[in-house]
Amino acid sequence: MTVMREKAGSLVNHVVHVMRGVLAPSTVGVRVLALSDSDEIILVRHHLYPGWHLPGGGIDRGETAVEAALRELMEESGAETSADALRLFGVYANPKLFVNDHVIVYATREFRTTRSSRLDSEIAERGIFPVHALPQGTSAATLRRLHEFQGLLKPTGRW
Repeated sequence: MTVMREKAGSLVNHVVHVMRGVLAPSTVGVRVLALSDSDEIILVRHHLYPGWHLPGGGIDRGETAVEAALRELMEESGAETSADALRLFGVYANPKLFVNDHVIVYATREFRTTRSSRLDSEIAERGIFPVHALPQGTSAATLRRLHEFQGLLKPTGRW
């Protein structure tokens, strides 16, 4: 009887785990807060949603978070840095997008722009802006991450 209960419990546990994954999948993305020594920050504006944001996106299958951050920084902004120059800044819950969505934010003060501003179907505009003169429409989350990085706000863990 005990063996039967253990098997039934194991089966129920497995079904619950599978259903949790189906009903509330986890998503993880990255963003890069790239701030120059002269306090200029890289921002991008997407075609799909309004505002100016830190460059970033989803982590591809088989890719590490750092690899995704390096790739997204290059793809979206035309800037590059090294893995050694990236510092984990924070991990944020973003339930507005999905119930179990998280954003990993890396920060760097070492980057260089390597290619022209060739725009694509995802990115409408990109630029490097002084932190005291950010473009109109800079997203609230972007402003909050910048203020956290500058020590003006305490990180909350919420996007």
